[in-house]
Amino acid sequence: MSSLKRLIISPYPDVINFNIPLVVEEIETLRQLEIEAPKAIPVAYAGDAGFMRPKGPDPQTDLRLEMDGILPPKLKTVVLRGRGFKQVANNILNGIQSPLLHLVLQNTSITSLPNNFFKSYGNLRNLTLDFTQNNDNLIKIPNPSTGRVPYLPDQVFLMDLRLGNQQLTCDCGLGWVEYWSRKKRQYMCNSISWSSDVFEIFSTSHPLDPRPTSREICENENGLREAECSNKGSQSLIE
Repeated sequence: MSSLKRLIISPYPDVINFNIPLVVEEIETLRQLEIEAPKAIPVAYAGDAGFMRPKGPDPQTDLRLEMDGILPPKLKTVVLRGRGFKQVANNILNGIQSPLLHLVLQNTSITSLPNNFFKSYGNLRNLTLDFTQNNDNLIKIPNPSTGRVPYLPDQVFLMDLRLGNQQLTCDCGLGWVEYWSRKKRQYMCNSISWSSDVFEIFSTSHPLDPRPTSREICENENGLREAECSNKGSQSLIE
């Protein structure tokens, strides 16, 4: 277990006090945690494993209890996967110790993230979000940045946002995306940028797996233009 870098796990709502941070607390090498939505498990009739009770509905969880605790210090990627995830609690990132985090949603039924979902970061400084893979119900994303520029002490700056062809509800709750996009280009994407050297120094000190360059992050800007506003005639989220 000491060399494990990637773990795929599913919560067990029927198990009392099932807690993922407790499961992984001694895996100091863990860098990627993939959490799959729980599914109902068929149960054999007593004495005859050949006859199974029909599965009931999939159990539901928002991971509030399952993710309550401190996560390993090298963990930099968290993936939530599965249609069984319809909502997530606002505390599931509280245990992150790394200054860098890559959060991925894959094939979920989540419609929105809590308004204070990104408020309790711990040591987190740089954040990337990837919601490109079949999150068709996702319509609301709160502003994750607490810093107006990258690398401020005790502040978080969103380094990259990937939405794919999401259909979003474009209202004042998403107005931050265009403002953030301008700030990102200003501080990270200029050919001569005050942050270019700082970015490389910071990335070397706290490497991602794999580590993106500022050029790679800026080239992903076109991905935002694939996202559309469902309430505005499918116009692009940003111009």
